[in-house]
Amino acid sequence: MTIKGRQSPEVPVIERRARRIENSQIRGVPGANLIGWPRLQNGMGEYLREIARALTVTGPPFGIKDVSQMSSTLPGDDSVAAYVREHCAYNANLFVVNADNMKTTCDLIGTETIATRFNIALWAWELSEFPDEWCRRMNTIDEIWGFSSFTQQSLAAKATIPVLCMRQPVTLQSPAPLGRLDFGIPENRFVFLFQFDFTAFIDRKNPYACIAAFRKAFPHDRSDVLLVIKTNNSERYPEQLRQLVQTVGDDPAILLIHGAFRRDKITSLMALADAFVSLHRSEGFGRSLAETMLLGKPVIATNYSGNTDFMRPDNSCLVNYSLIPVRTGQYPFSEGQVWADPDINHAAWHMRRVVQNRPYAELISRKAQQTIAEEYNLSVTGKRYLKRLELLGLVGQS
Repeated sequence: MTIKGRQSPEVPVIERRARRIENSQIRGVPGANLIGWPRLQNGMGEYLREIARALTVTGPPFGIKDVSQMSSTLPGDDSVAAYVREHCAYNANLFVVNADNMKTTCDLIGTETIATRFNIALWAWELSEFPDEWCRRMNTIDEIWGFSSFTQQSLAAKATIPVLCMRQPVTLQSPAPLGRLDFGIPENRFVFLFQFDFTAFIDRKNPYACIAAFRKAFPHDRSDVLLVIKTNNSERYPEQLRQLVQTVGDDPAILLIHGAFRRDKITSLMALADAFVSLHRSEGFGRSLAETMLLGKPVIATNYSGNTDFMRPDNSCLVNYSLIPVRTGQYPFSEGQVWADPDINHAAWHMRRVVQNRPYAELISRKAQQTIAEEYNLSVTGKRYLKRLELLGLVGQS
């Protein structure tokens, strides 16, 4: 666990925070208020739910403040609904929302709740440079927890407060009782899976590279392999969807699946695949990659950004890349930014290898499962959160 930032070294920073607590500027009983979107079925919603699960295993006491303004009648993930509270009773606020949502969130919970709590931001960001426009959001924050080394480094370069790398938990719900045919997937093929949300920016997720690598890996007869691309929120981006459908064309070896699935159905789809491929240009963490590894599947992915914390040469297939500029319109605050351009030939080589060399695929799959199960479980990650809050004097020593 490391701390970075542009102000003073670690010990003075911690002492300064400790004095603030000792001088009774902090109100609330010892514990954590998780502030975010507990029912939303997206990456940040799952991040909050996973932290809640970790805290139920290790402590400290916590409650969830729902700032999603999402109607309770809408479908959502209610797995941590029992912990939702009306008020922020605890002395530490953990903001599990992104920097661009901080102002709205702070307006909802009120100035007093912020001024009288120790505020920790758990922000996601997918590029190597954090936007200057969002740095003012740090004015109300005492500390930042990045959920990957990549995110930590990006935030720390702009921060004047401590920035720590705090791994997020990775667990899976039990899969729904579904088979391949329930998804329209043939039983007798080696299935590569890629999934992405159109709201996460198609240029960053880069499905076209997956298609290109798949076609290069298997240029002729593809009757024994299949590439499945699962999308979410495609209806909100009709032109981008049209282009994707047009690229796939009438290729019988590529299957597009659209729609929002509940977590157990997503788990089923991942479990039914033989391998996962992500030729992303950048990831803040790469949850789908870690979840598929936990299922014991070989994962092929770009050797760049947040996923490199848990993807290594002995447990996955890392794809070479070169850095290229982010073009205007491809991602917010793209000016002067770079991201990865994965090597299609290298990705295709990995795809052929996991199909043709099953002992190798099984070897890295077992190692992948071991890595996530041992390093990203609820106990390990929850103890890290607890230890940090104890160090800050926000909860008692366990």
